[in-house]
Amino acid sequence: SKDITPLQATSSQISGYYDENKPNLLVPSPSVNVKYDNGDNEFMAEILSAIQAHYGEMAIRAKFQEYVARFVQLASQYEEQTFGRTTIGLNLSNTPESAKYLGTGLVFTDDVSRSREILGNSMRIEGWRATTSYKYLQEDHQAWLSSRSIKCMDVKRVISLLKMSRTLSNQEVSSLYRGFFLNITTDEQIIETGQVYIKSLNRFERNTYERLAREYALQEEEAIRQQHEFVKMSESMTSLNTASTVLAELMLPDGAHLRPADWTIFFLNLAKPAPWNGNKALADKDCENPLLYVLNLVRTNHDASIRR
Repeated sequence: SKDITPLQATSSQISGYYDENKPNLLVPSPSVNVKYDNGDNEFMAEILSAIQAHYGEMAIRAKFQEYVARFVQLASQYEEQTFGRTTIGLNLSNTPESAKYLGTGLVFTDDVSRSREILGNSMRIEGWRATTSYKYLQEDHQAWLSSRSIKCMDVKRVISLLKMSRTLSNQEVSSLYRGFFLNITTDEQIIETGQVYIKSLNRFERNTYERLAREYALQEEEAIRQQHEFVKMSESMTSLNTASTVLAELMLPDGAHLRPADWTIFFLNLAKPAPWNGNKALADKDCENPLLYVLNLVRTNHDASIRR
């Protein structure tokens, strides 16, 4: 980009952050092919395939973002291996507890592939380190370190390791899951971990995740609907039980067990009484629900075999 201009190399830039006397571990030997394919061919083939398949702009943009993010992580490991320190990535200095969870940084199948990929990108990494964008990333990374919600582990690395769990021992897998259990507790930490996990999925895994998420959302919606129906039914039953209890109390006069017979009079369906104007016929006509006059007769029959 024309907006990214190289920074003028200074002694503070060279020696202020790194030990320039430390030997470079990535000096290519004569037996190593410096023209190693650094992954660009495979990446561009994937991009062209996605374009031909009519992927949307957001999907193509996401692939470039993932590629750039991996390059930054690779540059961080290059600095760690070459200079012994990095200011653009996680390491044991800024995340000391990560040693309990198998370290920080990218995950490779073996040390050979790791060295080969770093070596294949070493020249472009050195070129990028002399640009303004690299300086801005250093500042942004320091700000992120002070505000991040998860400070004890490299979540991206842990998720990558768990996807390759066949190469780990049972104790290592157990320690990684224990790290999640002990350190991912707040809402902010859970959301951050979920975002990292979703971004780590490939196209097929993401499609599966989205399908399962839709099914789960439908199940939750159905469960909420059934719960609302149950609450309405419970309220209706409660109202009916209350009305039945009141009616039973009205039908049973106080102290009826002391007398051989007793009676009560009460009224039902008094929804909205009409104003009294002295004419009973007109009042009954104007009432929305006419009164029901109830005459209730209760006879008492004592059972001597039952104790009160």
